[in-house]
Amino acid sequence: MMMSLEQASYVAQIAGGAAVVISLAYVGFQLRQNTVQLARGEANAALGQNSAFRLAIANNREVAQLWIQGLAGAPLEPHDRLRFDMLLSENLWISFHLWDRSRLRLGSEGQWSRGVVRGLVERLSTAGGSKWWARFKDRYPPAYVSEIDRELAATSPEGDLN
Repeated sequence: MMMSLEQASYVAQIAGGAAVVISLAYVGFQLRQNTVQLARGEANAALGQNSAFRLAIANNREVAQLWIQGLAGAPLEPHDRLRFDMLLSENLWISFHLWDRSRLRLGSEGQWSRGVVRGLVERLSTAGGSKWWARFKDRYPPAYVSEIDRELAATSPEGDLN
């Protein structure tokens, strides 16, 4: 039995529609894979930056001492004050990017609230950290500053977060 030209046209339209649906599904799959790869790459970059910061303190006794003295609010010579300010600034920018990732729902859920903010509040609740935050918080995005200030206000004077 032979198909009429009209019937052949319908079959071609159905086949074309099916091909479009299959193509869109494939493109959707590729976009999903690309999104996962981009998110993973961004997370790896954030982890690398944070690891470098932690290792700078862990691997260098002088930097660790400066960190401890600066957070304690000990008097620092001008060059050490600058170094401490740079260290804490770097730590806050790393934390900002982790906060922003959380806000954008990138990465694991609760990453910010589980660990990052707790350590940040502990550092900014110290004598040196609180003075530093008062001096430099205007350099950070307002929504981030508000969140940090809210978390600091919820912290008891003894540094207990409960």
